[in-house]
Amino acid sequence: LQDARTRDFTHACSCRHSSHLVDFTAQHHLAAHHVAAMWRGAVDSEGLPHGRGTLTLGKRARFEGRMAHGSRDGVGCLIVDEGASDSEDGDDEPALSTLRVRWRRDAPWGAGVFTEPDGATVHGVWEDGELRGAAHERHADGSVRYVGAYGGGVRDGVGVEVRADGGALAGTWSGGQLHGDRCAYLFPCADGGALVGEWRDGRMA
Repeated sequence: LQDARTRDFTHACSCRHSSHLVDFTAQHHLAAHHVAAMWRGAVDSEGLPHGRGTLTLGKRARFEGRMAHGSRDGVGCLIVDEGASDSEDGDDEPALSTLRVRWRRDAPWGAGVFTEPDGATVHGVWEDGELRGAAHERHADGSVRYVGAYGGGVRDGVGVEVRADGGALAGTWSGGQLHGDRCAYLFPCADGGALVGEWRDGRMA
């Protein structure tokens, strides 16, 4: 019973949250280089955005914050409607994700908070556009979802994910998935207990 149950949990451990964050933070590069942008705010002597304002990045995204000579620089918030399509006549329900962080040279750089459409959050420090180092994730109700290391914008290093049933996945993460020689699923039952073993790419080997 424990093995079957664990397989279910490891299959669910595809780390949608981490990959979702990588997809989202990539928007600041994609939007800046591939979508016609419209700036509402002050400009410098060369006509480049400079100061506080709103940068509209196509239909799906916008940046609200400070810019310096055409680049995002200072505190700002990238807002992406993940429910919107690229077609002009789309009538999709809005599903807003936001990244509120300090920017440097047009990339997120510093302590910030990523908020998903359902209200769940990821807190950490961005460096050159990627979330790295110690981070923690919380559900919309404030309860802990994950505490541990990030690298390259995904879970990477030692960390613990708290499951919806009260159990937990603990050990080393690599590329957003549980991966290591001694990782464990901690059972949520009153008597405790854990299933410890080798995990590869989010599944028990």
